[in-house]
Amino acid sequence: GITPGASYTMNASALWGATFGYLLTGAFGQLYDSDGDDDYYDETGFTRGDGVALGIMLGQLGGLGVGALLNATMQPTAGEAALASSVGMWATGVMTLLAFADLSYSYSDAWVRGLHAGAMLMAVGGMAVGGYLGHRYDFTRGRVLLMDLGAGVGGALAVALGFLFQGDDVSGGGLMVGSAAGIVAGYALTAYLTRGMRFRTERNVSLSAGPTRGGGVIGLSGRF
Repeated sequence: GITPGASYTMNASALWGATFGYLLTGAFGQLYDSDGDDDYYDETGFTRGDGVALGIMLGQLGGLGVGALLNATMQPTAGEAALASSVGMWATGVMTLLAFADLSYSYSDAWVRGLHAGAMLMAVGGMAVGGYLGHRYDFTRGRVLLMDLGAGVGGALAVALGFLFQGDDVSGGGLMVGSAAGIVAGYALTAYLTRGMRFRTERNVSLSAGPTRGGGVIGLSGRF
């Protein structure tokens, strides 16, 4: 009785929970705080690596709980869950690229904490927007996968164009900004091009059979 929507919601929630566990450890400084060359947990034997691992494990368990709650109360489809996760992922990626594009060679601990906290907020906001749009406009999981492909191609194409026109003079910050713009453009363009992508069994699937010499051919066709 497990539906594709329930399965995808639980899987995505577990992955995002682990991600949030990692981001929380970074937001509270657990990734880098130390006293000289010694781990700041030396007195208790609890190292920085232990803190990160514990945060990820607890986050994954919490994500599973949130996924179960979402599935029990809202019962999202696979398309809705996929779009929520996709928008959260790409929004966080774009924010991170823009943050590093404006970064000098040195950065403070406060900047690192802020980056992790900002990534969490951007992910939550992106997932909320994606979930709302997926419910309102009836996205399918296949369409979301195509949009992910479009975002990846857009970001890579922007980087390639940067090297093509600037050569060795291209800057790292410029490549990051261009990649962020390419991701947004590729994602939006693919969403527009696939706006008519629907799959309804009662209308768009047909089964045909025809004789051939020595046997027959059975065909199954579908239209999106």
